[in-house]
Amino acid sequence: MGIETLNYLLNIFLNPDLIFLIFMGTLVGVLVGALPGLSSSMAIALLLPFTLYLEPIESIALMSALYCAGTFGGSITAILINAPGAPPAAATPLMDILLLKEVRRVKHLEYPPSPRLQVESSAYSHSCFLLHF
Repeated sequence: MGIETLNYLLNIFLNPDLIFLIFMGTLVGVLVGALPGLSSSMAIALLLPFTLYLEPIESIALMSALYCAGTFGGSITAILINAPGAPPAAATPLMDILLLKEVRRVKHLEYPPSPRLQVESSAYSHSCFLLHF
C-alpha cells in the first residue's frame, strides 16, 4: 500500500460530511432500536430513498451505522423494561432472569462474573437461538 493510497483513504474517512452522517446514523439507529416495534431493517428500508442522493461511500456508511446502532438500541429496552426493542435482543430478558437468579444465590456480585455463570448464560442464549430457528 503506497502513500498515495493511504492519503486517499484518509481523505475519505476524515471527511466531515461522512463523520456527520455516521454520527446521525448512530443517533437515529439507537433511537429506532430503543422503540419497541421498530427494527434496524425497517429503519434501513425507511432510509433507503434518502440515500439515493448521497455518494455510495456515504450511503453505505450511513446505513451500516444505522443498522449497528439499531441492534444496540434494541438492548436498551430489553434491559430496562424487560421488553426487547429489536429482534436481536430477544434473548436479553431471558438472560436477565438467569443473572438475577445467580445474584440472589450469591451474596455479592463478583466482578468479573464467575466462569460458571458465563458458561451457563452463554449456553442458555445459544440454545434459545437454536430453538428459535
